[in-house]
Amino acid sequence: MGTVQDDERMLRFVNSVDAPRLAALGTVVSGSLSAHEDQPLFLQWDPETGDAGALLESLPAALDAYRKE
Repeated sequence: MGTVQDDERMLRFVNSVDAPRLAALGTVVSGSLSAHEDQPLFLQWDPETGDAGALLESLPAALDAYRKE
C-alpha cells in the first residue's frame, strides 16, 4: 500500500541534497535504533525542469525495480 506525503517537512526532505542517500537508509521504527526493512521509493525529478509525462512513463519500470529490491 502506498501513501503520498506532501507536507512541508516531507517536501523539505525530498528537495534536500541528501534525500537520495537518506531515503536509501530506510525508515526507523519508533522505539528501536534499527532501520526498518521498508524503504521509500525515491525518484529523482525536478518539477521546475523535468517533464511530468516522462516521469509518469518512467514510473512502471521504477516500481518494478523497487519491488525486486
